[in-house]
Amino acid sequence: MSAAAPADQLMADLQYLASDKLEGRKTGSAGAALARDYIRQQFLAARLQPLQQKFSHPFDYSAGFSTRQGENLIGVLPACSEQAPVILISAHYDHLGVVGGKIHNGADDNASGVAMLLALMRWLSPGCRPYHYWFVATDAEENGLHGAKALLASQLWMPAELALVINLDMLGRHQQQPRLYWFGSTRLSGFKDWLVQQQLALPLRWRRSEGSRYIRGKVDWASASDHAPFYRAGYPVLYFATAMHKDYHSPSDDWQAIKPELIERVFQTLQPIILHLEQQPPAWFLAARRDGS
Repeated sequence: MSAAAPADQLMADLQYLASDKLEGRKTGSAGAALARDYIRQQFLAARLQPLQQKFSHPFDYSAGFSTRQGENLIGVLPACSEQAPVILISAHYDHLGVVGGKIHNGADDNASGVAMLLALMRWLSPGCRPYHYWFVATDAEENGLHGAKALLASQLWMPAELALVINLDMLGRHQQQPRLYWFGSTRLSGFKDWLVQQQLALPLRWRRSEGSRYIRGKVDWASASDHAPFYRAGYPVLYFATAMHKDYHSPSDDWQAIKPELIERVFQTLQPIILHLEQQPPAWFLAARRDGS
């Protein structure tokens, strides 16, 4: 396994997904279909296995008085043992599309997360792992976390256990100091203490809520992205993001504003964390489960 994902590959993925050609990747649009085609090609190149003989998993959801369809993509990196639990790594590929005649490309939100998912996929792909890894590009996050809700409702991992959900959203920008924030299950015994002892590529800070002059009120990180339905259902989750910024949900969230050196360091920070997590026994994750609320 390589020590670092090449910044040029991360940026190549990000630039394509955030290009005008995809017109903001709104759920149900032609641009979203192009994003799926690209992600599917990367899954195939990394030799991921399709789930139930397909990468695409459509779902219906309600939007007002109408029913709409989204489409998640799931690629599986099998474990050494068929009976192993699942670690699910997710990032939503949808964004806002064209609003007021202007393309909202969503480079940070969330082409950056999908590019990171693909980088982790390539890094982990050689050989079998102690856990099954599911790489999930979710749809319809922006209008209500519908892809994640559909995945949770499907229980597609059964009869295997779902050990952990790692969710990636907005990883390419920072304000004053470059750092990586995380929110997640405090019942993962010893995990926070382990993090404090590590010399990671980026400073790591736990965050429960976020206030910013760029948004109204505060963002509750327990419900901020696609990890939220799993967290409410009691599954262990880890959510990683960098910072809110002035281009959030605006047409200026373009790839030119992404900081390649930051996203490279995010990858280098996630590598040892994932290696540590996969060295833990299944009982460690199961002990962190709680009743849904």
